[in-house]
Amino acid sequence: MSKRMMANAASPEAYLAALKGWRRELVDHLRDHVLAAAKVEEGIRYGNLFYSSNGPAVVIRAEDKRVLLAFFRGKRLLDIEPRLKASGSTSWRTCSSWRATRSPQAPYASSRKKPSR
Repeated sequence: MSKRMMANAASPEAYLAALKGWRRELVDHLRDHVLAAAKVEEGIRYGNLFYSSNGPAVVIRAEDKRVLLAFFRGKRLLDIEPRLKASGSTSWRTCSSWRATRSPQAPYASSRKKPSR
């Protein structure tokens, strides 16, 4: 089981500053896309990057061996993204990226094009 890494981050910037290597690269990539996809408020809740828009929406959590992307009410997304898995509450669905499965050609490689915000 993976361990949570950033329980004490005071801000999204502090959260990102504490990450290194593949975790930083992947969290940057996910964060860029979440912020580009919708008008959301970004903050820290329960030690994770937390995004809301009229209520909870998305969580990004870096752990020692994976980065987790969780969607509130993600059960509604199962028809369009079957890789989402149940997580804790019945309304959250998550998608994880494990370090062991990352390839150099992964879509979040440093040569990626950043979305416009």
